[in-house]
Amino acid sequence: MPRPIITSQLDSTVLRLFPAGGTTTPKDWLELAESARTYADANIYLSAHSAVELRNLKDSATAAQRLSATSLHTSSCRIVASPLSAQARGLAQTIGSKVRESAAESLLIGVDGGEGSIACQQLDVCVQVAEDSPEVQISTSQEVICTTVDQAPDAVSEIADSIEVAHDAVLSDATLPTTPLPIGWLADHMPEGRVELGVGLFEGVMSADIAELVGRMEVPVTITPWKGLIFHDLAEGDADVVVRVLAPRGLIFDVNSPFL
Repeated sequence: MPRPIITSQLDSTVLRLFPAGGTTTPKDWLELAESARTYADANIYLSAHSAVELRNLKDSATAAQRLSATSLHTSSCRIVASPLSAQARGLAQTIGSKVRESAAESLLIGVDGGEGSIACQQLDVCVQVAEDSPEVQISTSQEVICTTVDQAPDAVSEIADSIEVAHDAVLSDATLPTTPLPIGWLADHMPEGRVELGVGLFEGVMSADIAELVGRMEVPVTITPWKGLIFHDLAEGDADVVVRVLAPRGLIFDVNSPFL
């Protein structure tokens, strides 16, 4: 099973986690909040390509052991997915369980749900899926493979074993999509009466108190490649409450905000 990655940056010890496809559970956020307070500087940092960091660690070994019990460390490398595509997120999780621990931290795998926001990233491996189709296309700089959803995780794992990563472990921020970031009231793809909420964070930083609030909402949350969050499948009334509670605490629900 992958372990959280601990590195030193300037005067700070950093613990970095790669949730495959950015997928998290409410319990993950409660554990992050408590770990940030106890072992770090009481903040959670979202970094490039859906990674999560604790910084200024005081006890990195204990923090790593505690967070190993969460789903935040489901991949040994970066695996991003279209945040509004359940199929893409699910496939990213399965790929994360197949890719070996020996995969380079800097390896970047993407699962695009058809809208192009992931395919435009500087990916080492691009997996493209289509709604209501079992067909999958896997692309690298060397080859293109056509396969199925069921066979794709093993195929990507084999590629990850042999591919030569061309960039450093510290990657720049994710490429912005040509379409608007998934922030705000996201209902076009949802059944009537249901909505998903996209949230932005100034510089990708969230306090432990906010993380605890997120965990206590008890809804699935995806970390986007652009240092934001998606709250999934909310009733419209519940979504309105979330906005009224979290917006005054600094979370951004306006895609045109100057603080993004």
